[in-house]
Amino acid sequence: MAVVSDHEYELDPEPRIEGIPLAMPMISVESIGAGGGSIAREKDGELRVGPESAGSAPGPVSYNKGGVEPTVTDANVILGYVDPDYFLGGKMKLDAEKARRAVQRRLAKRLDLTVEEAAYEIREYSNAEMAAQLDKRLRRRGHNPEEFTLFSIGGAGPLHACSIAEKVGIRRIVAFPYGSVFSAFGGSTTDVLHAYSKTFGQPFEELDEVERDVMRYREQAVKDMVGEGFDVEDMQISLEAVLSSNGEKQVLQSQRTSGGSRDVREALINSLFSKEAKGATLETLSLAAECKVVHWEPVAVEKADVGIDQATKGVREVYWEKEKPTDSPIYDREKLRYGHTIQGPAVVEGTDTNYPVARGWALQVDELGNFVITRSS
Repeated sequence: MAVVSDHEYELDPEPRIEGIPLAMPMISVESIGAGGGSIAREKDGELRVGPESAGSAPGPVSYNKGGVEPTVTDANVILGYVDPDYFLGGKMKLDAEKARRAVQRRLAKRLDLTVEEAAYEIREYSNAEMAAQLDKRLRRRGHNPEEFTLFSIGGAGPLHACSIAEKVGIRRIVAFPYGSVFSAFGGSTTDVLHAYSKTFGQPFEELDEVERDVMRYREQAVKDMVGEGFDVEDMQISLEAVLSSNGEKQVLQSQRTSGGSRDVREALINSLFSKEAKGATLETLSLAAECKVVHWEPVAVEKADVGIDQATKGVREVYWEKEKPTDSPIYDREKLRYGHTIQGPAVVEGTDTNYPVARGWALQVDELGNFVITRSS
């Protein structure tokens, strides 16, 4: 999970992954052990879900690939959120009965619950854990959850979006038709950037060593960018220096300049180090080279010229509540059009993910083909 506020993402200057520090700033992202493969266990008479995961191999019990411990995905199959005959658009059949037997043997019997009750508790445990972490992330920064929209991404993200949003107090969700590959999609349309950095930690008195490093970095950047197929003339270079003086640090940044400029040294260094550098300690020096790529632009989708009935696949029992299932309409994602609206409870099925619309929520297809799910009551 990450937070974007006022169109700005939060940057973590000293990120850590599993306690290990990284020497490169990155967008502030937090993750918890909750996913489709998270394993559910009984411990000391109580249910626990994750952080252990069955992964994709052997995977959930319902994958029928050797998994024996029930997972969140198995719970979603038992509860009707996932059709075992339409997983991956029907290319992979799931074994719902095997999932039921695993839940019965390892959880329901030990916790004195029915299979459906145990599956419901698995899903609720996972949703509550994700909601608590998201709520904590927002509130510790002084944010009001009602002012935010939840972007639901990943293959299993939309499956849990309504429940998580409701627990946090978020009233609007946006899910995407390409959400299951959202991260890979974003990575493939991101501008290419190479960064080079050196730590000095010594008094800054002359430019000779700095100039040599800057030109060395620039030469390396040219090699890297040309190696990726970019033209040097399209490369933009910027320089950043962290200086310290009298116990205070300041960050100086140069103006961006073309990588093809003949006088890179003057354009970068002289604009950066002037009066501010005299008598200061140069802590670090960083050069960044960036090339723009062709960005994908979303296009408007076809507006609905017929009613929602064309997208209806049928009806299936879904456990929206713990006590009993509800006959819920199922819709085909590929047949939904701009302007179509679905009132919950209902499930929209895609080949790579499902979009459950809980009771009290409504899904509308916007002009770009995204699914905007809002709290209707």
